[in-house]
This record gives sequence, structure tokens and C-alpha cells, in this order.
Amino acid sequence: MSSVSLYPDQQTLTIGAALTALTESLERVGAESPAVSAEWLMEDLSGVPRLALADHADQMLSTAQMARYRAIADRVERAEPLQYILGHAAFMDLELACDRRALIPRPETETLLATIFADYSTTDQARPVVIDVGTGSGCIALAIAAEWRDAQVTAIDLHQEALALAKENAVRLNLSDRITWQQGDLLEGVPPASADLVIANLPYIATPDWLNLSSEVRLHEPRSALDAGPMGTELLYRLIDQALTVLRSGGRIYLEIGSDQGAAMKEAMLSKGFADVAVKPDLVGRDRMVKGTRR
Repeated sequence: MSSVSLYPDQQTLTIGAALTALTESLERVGAESPAVSAEWLMEDLSGVPRLALADHADQMLSTAQMARYRAIADRVERAEPLQYILGHAAFMDLELACDRRALIPRPETETLLATIFADYSTTDQARPVVIDVGTGSGCIALAIAAEWRDAQVTAIDLHQEALALAKENAVRLNLSDRITWQQGDLLEGVPPASADLVIANLPYIATPDWLNLSSEVRLHEPRSALDAGPMGTELLYRLIDQALTVLRSGGRIYLEIGSDQGAAMKEAMLSKGFADVAVKPDLVGRDRMVKGTRR
């Protein structure tokens, strides 16, 4: 039990006491980096910069701040992800609105984008046609549009609520006029030989592995954005088939994948005739993406 109750009898708490209570609660629910997460929550709550919280430890929270503190503490106790509580998440150089309508943007996907930007750093491709499949929060499409001012970006998602969130993020970032939004099932309906680049972070968790996910993910993030079916590779195989038709000659595909799926995805792309197929690791050395070029 926390030494500082999350719902104290007193009318207010100091920033230091509230920070301690949140840290201990985050530890109990198994949150990643509980002390740092608590600091981000307190910065958002109090308006005091995270690195200056110690200097303001004796500052009392106002009545309004205490009401918000109790609401935040309740969400922490339910193991709700930090990004959903804050309502935003950092991705590349962007800050995105973040809620239950879409998966929380993750560092692994930043690695995918970094690989793409490095591969295209010397390209002379004029106005590349880019398709982001399963856009979710819009993080990939928005990062592409922000980095490549001449790109023609289309973002596709099966779920209307996810598209709504992505569009809201585009408005926040003044990128609405840079992206075409489309509700659909993968690349169905996209004209043949029309794209230079297909990027996707599709669901790739096998259904039997669902219960092995952390409570933060399993209880709060949309299952449809994670659970890909009995094998976990069903959507990836479908997209590879479709990309073969949609990509122009010389066009490329980049897929985020599960850490145990690299060999299978490489073989699938090679068997379909893709060239320059390669599996790339994430920041901790696990297979996390596969790429290939349409002949």
C-alpha cells in the first residue's frame, strides 16, 4: 500500500507527495519507468517542468489540481497507458493526439521511418506517391508529409474512428492539405502500378499471444490494431500480394513485423519476386522490419 494515499483525507497535497503517490501506484501496476512516467504526469498536472519538480516539491496543489490529480490517479490504478492519460504522444519530431481510437505510436515505428528516410536520402524521385496502410493515429503518414514536402501521401485505415483521430492530428500539425484519407481494407481499390512506396505497421500479434501482452496494452489499446489472427502474419501476407500489383517497377515496400517473423516475411517477399529484400532490427537488435523492391 502506498505511503501516501491516492485519495487523501486532506484537501490538498504537495507536488512532492503527489509525485511519490503516483510513482508508487505506477510501480504496483507494473508500468514501464514509473518514476519518469510520474514526472511527466506531474508536469502536465502542475505546469512545473519535469526537471524542476524537485525544486517545487513543497508547493501545494490547488483545489482544481487536486481534482485532476484524483482523476489521473484513478486512471493510473486501472493501468491505463501514460500516453492516453496525457492525451498525446511524441513521434519523430511531432506531437500527436493519442487516445483509445488507435494504437500508441512506438519507438519501433520511428526506427522504420528512420530507415526509410536514410534509404531515400539521395533519391531524385520527384513527388513520390506514398501509401500508408493501417494509418491508425496517422503517425507514419504525417511524418512522411512533414519530411517530404513534395510527396503525395495517401493514408488508409479500415476503421473510421482511427481515421478521425489521424485527421485531427493532421489539423493540429497543419498538414491536412498534404494527405488524402481513405477508409478501406489494405490496398483494395488502389489502382495498379500507381505507388512508389507502400509503408505499413499492421497488426502482427498472433491471437494465442494476446494474453501475454502487458495489461496496459491488453486492457486499453484497440485489439483490432494488434491481433492479426491465429498466425499473426495473415495481414502481412495479404499486403505483400497486393503491393506487388500496386507498386510501380522500382517501387518499394516497408513493413513493421514481429520479432519472430523476419525469416517468413523475407521468404514471402522473395517468392513473390521482390528484389533487394532485407530484414532490419529495432533498437534492441530484434527483427522489426522487412523491405523489398518491386522488379
